[in-house]
Amino acid sequence: MMRSLFFFFLSWNAFAGWQSIGPFGGAAEAIAINPADPANLVAATRNGLVYISGDAGRSWKDIRFPAQLTSTVHAMLLDPAHPATWYIGVSTEDASLAGIFKTEDSGATWKLLPGMKGTSVYSLSFWQKDSSVIAAGGEDGVYLTKDSGENWQRISPNTNRDLQPITALTFDPGNSEVIYAGTPHLPWKTSDGGKNWHSIHSGMIDDSDVFSVHVDMTKPDHVFASACSGIYRSGDAGGRWAKMMGVPRSSRRTYIITQDPFTPSIIYAGTSSGFWQSSNSGDTWKMVSSHIVKSIAFHPKTEGELYLATDDAGILVTHDRGVTSKAINEGFVNRHLPQISFADGAMYTSSIYELKDGGIYKSANHGNSWDRIATPAQLHNENILAMTSLGQGKGPLLAVGFENILKSSDGGRTWLRLGHPWGGSKMVGLRNWTGDSKTALLASSNGIFVTRDGGAVWKAAKVKGDSTLAVRSIYASGTSAVVATTGALFISTDAGTAWSPFSRPREDSEIYDLALRGGPNGAILAATSHGLFRSIDQAKTWKSAGIEAGTVSSVIWHPSRAAEAYAVQYGRVYRSIDGGIVWNPLERKGMEGVTIRSLAIDATLPDRLFVLTASRGIFWYDVSTIGRPDGPETVPSH
Repeated sequence: MMRSLFFFFLSWNAFAGWQSIGPFGGAAEAIAINPADPANLVAATRNGLVYISGDAGRSWKDIRFPAQLTSTVHAMLLDPAHPATWYIGVSTEDASLAGIFKTEDSGATWKLLPGMKGTSVYSLSFWQKDSSVIAAGGEDGVYLTKDSGENWQRISPNTNRDLQPITALTFDPGNSEVIYAGTPHLPWKTSDGGKNWHSIHSGMIDDSDVFSVHVDMTKPDHVFASACSGIYRSGDAGGRWAKMMGVPRSSRRTYIITQDPFTPSIIYAGTSSGFWQSSNSGDTWKMVSSHIVKSIAFHPKTEGELYLATDDAGILVTHDRGVTSKAINEGFVNRHLPQISFADGAMYTSSIYELKDGGIYKSANHGNSWDRIATPAQLHNENILAMTSLGQGKGPLLAVGFENILKSSDGGRTWLRLGHPWGGSKMVGLRNWTGDSKTALLASSNGIFVTRDGGAVWKAAKVKGDSTLAVRSIYASGTSAVVATTGALFISTDAGTAWSPFSRPREDSEIYDLALRGGPNGAILAATSHGLFRSIDQAKTWKSAGIEAGTVSSVIWHPSRAAEAYAVQYGRVYRSIDGGIVWNPLERKGMEGVTIRSLAIDATLPDRLFVLTASRGIFWYDVSTIGRPDGPETVPSH
């Protein structure tokens, strides 16, 4: 059953629809394996993305999770007795989506368990002898079910504020009445199914955040706990703890501690300072990997084979207990990519907010594969928010971060720091000027800045005598550029020297994107909070562009086909081939449930439409298949 469901999700036919191209990798929070069929894996990210693999991690397929990108995933369980049944515990700002989500068909459908709905859940644990017995750690205490989540009972006192929230849980393997619980204020224990709870913090540094607790599978009186202050071991079932030194020699966050199922004397610890191993039950330790491991899944039949969910390299597999490992991220992606850029026949993007796996990525084959060409250290520890090439895609590269502008003259391999002309205010965007290899525009919440010498010197542009105009967005196409403020639009046709105001589509709408076609006299498309608008008279008048009222988040003209344009509304891409008058939606296959942030087309590959998504990376679509006998048809929008 489990294998057939995986094959259902991973099936591929003649028309592939939207295709994910990465760059693959990013932070992973949890990993689980099907003990009956170890080729089947499930992975989750902290921001609510869920992926499955049916081939031992060689490829991954995303699963639509109801709380994706709106929740924080804290725990995931795969039922060993019923591998198509999974549980995911989440917290959310919207209380209606907090709780435990359960699927019994490998993620095809989900339900939010009624007994826990509205309660943020930070930990989950099965009892080893009966997986229908589950403990859940909520924001207000410990909950227990004995019927696979159909009914829940709080088994910790609501009045005990020290026993909440529950950040870690585990059962004694031989006795379901014995439960260990971790909190942000040290650990607790019950020996009678929750009737009575006792603080068990003797020997542990005060106010230690407990992230995981593990009971020795062969000696249940031996218990391990991992915390923000390091790793602890108890030889008397939590009566007293002793800190284990050398992991890594000083206090570091330790996210997980567990035993090797084949050799119980081998203990693993995933910390903020690497992946650690002890071969003598914790007496001595060695670091086997520098990766930040958040979750571990053991192959049930092959000794030494581990799957690791990491905070800095996605999913890894190791066949020698972590000494060596390789990334298995094909199809798995969880990255914050703020932009796509094209230059000299290559595509560039930047992955930000990542400790080790961030930086600039380049594809020389239109996204079929990626190389990281600059690490955060090579970028002077800047998170790159926007990039552009000077001239018509063949000049040096400029990149802007939170604090500095950077320049590369060797295709992005090395970067020179140029400073920050925008005075510490919020950077909005960076655009080149077509045909000029030295001119670029930078917009910020503190004004518009122009360089005429390739980025060495930047000067504030004057807009109606005010150089501190608070810009919210900038757009450039051909020989025209437009900036939007909260209440106005301004256009420049002379490389940013002079800016003239022009009318907005609606005074009460937010402008999210603009597309300018062929200079100041070409048609303009405006994506707004009230729909898509079109102007053919230099923005003197605007008309609705044929997509129903509602937020349109992005719009672009095709770079070489004058009448062709694309827009995004509510995660669906629309196409026009008559200058923006009539719009029809494209096929959604492969993009179900994906949030689209922006659109892009490389002029050197005119039939490939790229979309930048929220956390799921970049997708592309072959628009030449539309209308072919073996391809999709657009669906009329009216």
